[in-house]
Amino acid sequence: PAPGGAEGEPRGESRESNKERTHRISFAQALKRVDFKEIERRLDSDQERAIADLKKIIKKMAEKYSKDVASRKILEEKAAQRIKDLGLAYKGEIRDAMKGWLMRLFESGGRDAKKEILKVKVSEPAVTVNVKPTLSGAKLEALMTDKAFRISGVLSQDILADANQILATGLEKGFSTQHVMNDLADVFREYTGDEGIVDEEGNLLKPNRLETIVRTNFTSAYNLGRRDLFLDPDLKGFVRGVEYSAVLDSRTTDICEELDGKVFDASDVEGIERFTPPLHYNCRSILVPITEYDAQEEPFTPMDAEEKGAMEGLVQIGFVEEHEAQRCVSAPKPVSQAAEKTQIG
Repeated sequence: PAPGGAEGEPRGESRESNKERTHRISFAQALKRVDFKEIERRLDSDQERAIADLKKIIKKMAEKYSKDVASRKILEEKAAQRIKDLGLAYKGEIRDAMKGWLMRLFESGGRDAKKEILKVKVSEPAVTVNVKPTLSGAKLEALMTDKAFRISGVLSQDILADANQILATGLEKGFSTQHVMNDLADVFREYTGDEGIVDEEGNLLKPNRLETIVRTNFTSAYNLGRRDLFLDPDLKGFVRGVEYSAVLDSRTTDICEELDGKVFDASDVEGIERFTPPLHYNCRSILVPITEYDAQEEPFTPMDAEEKGAMEGLVQIGFVEEHEAQRCVSAPKPVSQAAEKTQIG
């Protein structure tokens, strides 16, 4: 089966927990070049390590916020007007940590894409293509800095808004100081989890919100690295297009189920950018390169405007607005940049 990893939430009654799905297997040789299990293993490992890093920072955030609430005597003096002056410390640490991880995932995506391109078996004895990433150096750092800034900003704003609302509600309803502080601790636990703590239903408390943020943005960075290499102008004519590859199981969203196995022409840059994973929260689908040699083995029928238009309605509401600004167009390589030529076959 064609793996990838669309692990979004099911859309209600249309999903059955034990239902198996059939992949649209197209361009089998292209899919065989991708080590999906290894990709998934590394993404999961990186996610766990990144979450561990971020949890430490958010716990420091929680401690500092609680100290600020106490030092300003907001609860003791019922000073609701002071809530607006509260903020969160350590946002810069979150930004820097995310930037480092996003850079790592982008570069990992590019390396994997390069390996897949180099596996292509060609008929000509000496086909040479450029397999050097388009985005690198200052441009790559600027892009990932911007993405990390947005992520840390949204994350911090969400936590602060929730925490401030707890304070305001506690004062309004006359809750005890201990009651309010316990509720504040729960706000931060939504992001950090707490080993050994269970929720009301007896389930171990996990940092689900943080996992969603990390998983979604790691998928974005990884696929940006892959896409950057596939759409390199020097590969024009060699990479004919890209195929959308997703896992189909009980958690698969409609958008990933419909796009699985669909192909985009390499010249359709706008379409590829629009449908580069992630297309929903927790998405782990990936793009797979289809070369000219793959297209000689099977019919190459890319999506047309009508098909792409139909897909738009399946993208999760709110996801596009939050993440669209983080997408980038692969910039053309400067003429002065030395090309790394690699022989294929």
